[in-house]
Amino acid sequence: MVDNQSHHFTLSADILEKLQAPQSKLFLEVRCISIEGGNSETTWPNSGFVALNGKEITRFTPLKYNSALKRRKDKPIAIRKLEKTVNTLAISDLKTVRSAKCMFKLNTYTLLYAGLFLIRELEPAEFITKVKSQNARNFEDCREFIRSYFANLPVVMSRVLMKLTDPIEKSLIQTPVRGLFCHHITCFSLENYTNVMRKAKTDEWRCPICKLKSHRLVYDKYVESIVEKKKAESISSIEVAFAEDASYKFQDEPEPVKPPDHQVVEVVDDDPLMIQPEIGAPMTGKNDLGPRPLD
Repeated sequence: MVDNQSHHFTLSADILEKLQAPQSKLFLEVRCISIEGGNSETTWPNSGFVALNGKEITRFTPLKYNSALKRRKDKPIAIRKLEKTVNTLAISDLKTVRSAKCMFKLNTYTLLYAGLFLIRELEPAEFITKVKSQNARNFEDCREFIRSYFANLPVVMSRVLMKLTDPIEKSLIQTPVRGLFCHHITCFSLENYTNVMRKAKTDEWRCPICKLKSHRLVYDKYVESIVEKKKAESISSIEVAFAEDASYKFQDEPEPVKPPDHQVVEVVDDDPLMIQPEIGAPMTGKNDLGPRPLD
């Protein structure tokens, strides 16, 4: 808990040596969050500072009231240089005086919790291997995700279309993944996403489809099997249609026509908000990822 006290932490001689090595992949990271309201995003005190071994390394100031930002963009603090094994870390929360509150946009919190983490940067190949080995979902879990997607839609739909091409590079997906908190069926390629994020040198990993944070990825083996079927059977289609029971058909496959007993609509999952009404109704799509006539 952030308590304005200095806290000691000790590193082993081996870890200290690795931290001090040139081009080291190891570093320490200080993180601070408010657990109120289910928020797990980095949140530092409105006013205050972080001190390492009695020396201030970062200071926080609140956003001015006329700032264009809605809230301050707080991030973890990396520590890459240490000279000894026994160290002190202090996080000070300088309470904003009541008379100044009308001048600033302040985070509303009661308690803040901070932690110190030892981080090792992974090479792209290591990261990809780790995601595939630790974050894989089996067929049934993946199919249940699709069934849940249909169940939670606000309208009844006969099918959902999904492209098998990566939204980043527009090539066939290699390892299909989506963010843990993503609600869409469409996947993106783990390899392309990893390379883009590495080049961007940012810790704000966001889904290229829905823009939600995607620090944790889910590897969809069901979608991967569909991609493998396409390649093995030289199927020309780059799009599949999922039914509400999670079965699928490639778009160039014939589909039996059944008279609907209720309004049926079709959605292209590149943009879950764009829904097409019955055949013959006016279309409102504004881009090539949006609605188009049923086959």
